[in-house]
Amino acid sequence: MDLPAPTKLLKINRFLPYWAVLQMDVRQTLRSWSFRLWIAAAVVLSIGYLLHRAAIHHQAGIQQSAATLMSEVLQFTILIGTTLVIMLTAGTISSERGTMADSVLSRGISRYSYFMGKWHARLFTYVGSFLFIAILALIASITLLHGDLSLIGSLLAMALVAAVLVMVISCGVTVSSFCNSTVLGIAVLWMALYGVGVALALLEYGMLNPVKLLKLLPVMLHGEYDLHMQATLIGYCFAVSGGAALLGLIHFARRDV
Repeated sequence: MDLPAPTKLLKINRFLPYWAVLQMDVRQTLRSWSFRLWIAAAVVLSIGYLLHRAAIHHQAGIQQSAATLMSEVLQFTILIGTTLVIMLTAGTISSERGTMADSVLSRGISRYSYFMGKWHARLFTYVGSFLFIAILALIASITLLHGDLSLIGSLLAMALVAAVLVMVISCGVTVSSFCNSTVLGIAVLWMALYGVGVALALLEYGMLNPVKLLKLLPVMLHGEYDLHMQATLIGYCFAVSGGAALLGLIHFARRDV
């Protein structure tokens, strides 16, 4: 009598659901017209402003500082870019309520994998896009304008702005797990973040005071920086980001989708 063939144990990849959600959201974000419009507007404005400064520098003979241009680009990212990030992340989960979320969560993908995949996908696409544009602007400004930039200071300044965007993105994904409406999520998150920022600016309190951050960027670009202080600032941003994401993850795991 023939013996039955030994059964082959199937190896379960516990990260596969998370990876599937992450890939799906990255593809969906890259194909989104709002994301493409945001990237196109950022690239066109950066190129136009750089060419304007370069024309003044080379044609008119008026020296234009590369550090000044980069500081204005990074300050613009904090002031205006955060609003765009809020608009793009406040509907991360709420916009799929009742359609994609239900169909995905009913197919063996846990709420934890779903939330983490969406969160990390938005971090990858938005922060990655910012760093890509910022690095191109840095190289172009050094090439075309007066090279008064500190390379290490510039990288630290970009890392600080990226940490601020990480914090805003994490808060956006968290708010999207609380609110059923994308419009409501945008309004709540915008008022909360800008309200806290204005309060910190008026009270002149805290390391994440937006006025201090905006004044700090030009100094860093010129090479005047304190590594310990920059690491502390970035650490605060990551701490707020992690706390917000943890709160959203716990709430999303318990709520009805």
